[in-house]
Amino acid sequence: AALEAGWDVDLVHGPVALTIPDGVRAHPVVTAEAMFQACTPLFPRCHLLLMCAAVCDIKPVSVSPLKVKKDDLSLQVTFERTRDILKTLGERRNPGQILVGFAAETDNLESYARQKLRQKNLDWIVANSVSAGGAFEAADNTVTLLGKSGAALHFGPAPKLDVARWIIRQTTPSPCES
Repeated sequence: AALEAGWDVDLVHGPVALTIPDGVRAHPVVTAEAMFQACTPLFPRCHLLLMCAAVCDIKPVSVSPLKVKKDDLSLQVTFERTRDILKTLGERRNPGQILVGFAAETDNLESYARQKLRQKNLDWIVANSVSAGGAFEAADNTVTLLGKSGAALHFGPAPKLDVARWIIRQTTPSPCES
């Protein structure tokens, strides 16, 4: 949708089974840290940052490069939090940058989304319910776009590409204006 709107697009993504559109510069990654490392050099020249999903919130403290033998295998795994990429970038933002996040929630949709909007220093957050089949693996989606100004805009149900086009129109000036 951003490409259609005339934007130059860098797509930092994890393992996906999607076709990357021609004209999009793809940056495939596997870990949360690799995603942060890929986003960091792109961010200073970014006009619009749209982060549509958390890559993961936790990771194992230790990872073995070799197979662990059954007799040496612990039944307990210790985890640590990963870096919050969107929050970190929100703390480093430049004037004029537009930051849009997503809040996929099962309950208290608007209140949790507004909390994330403030905590991550965003301009907009797209709130969508993932309860009862919600947005994941569905052809259509229904979203509420919340702005730091207090705006609450609703869209859908509609095909996901139409939702993406609507989000781009609502959150950004045209690329010629930026």
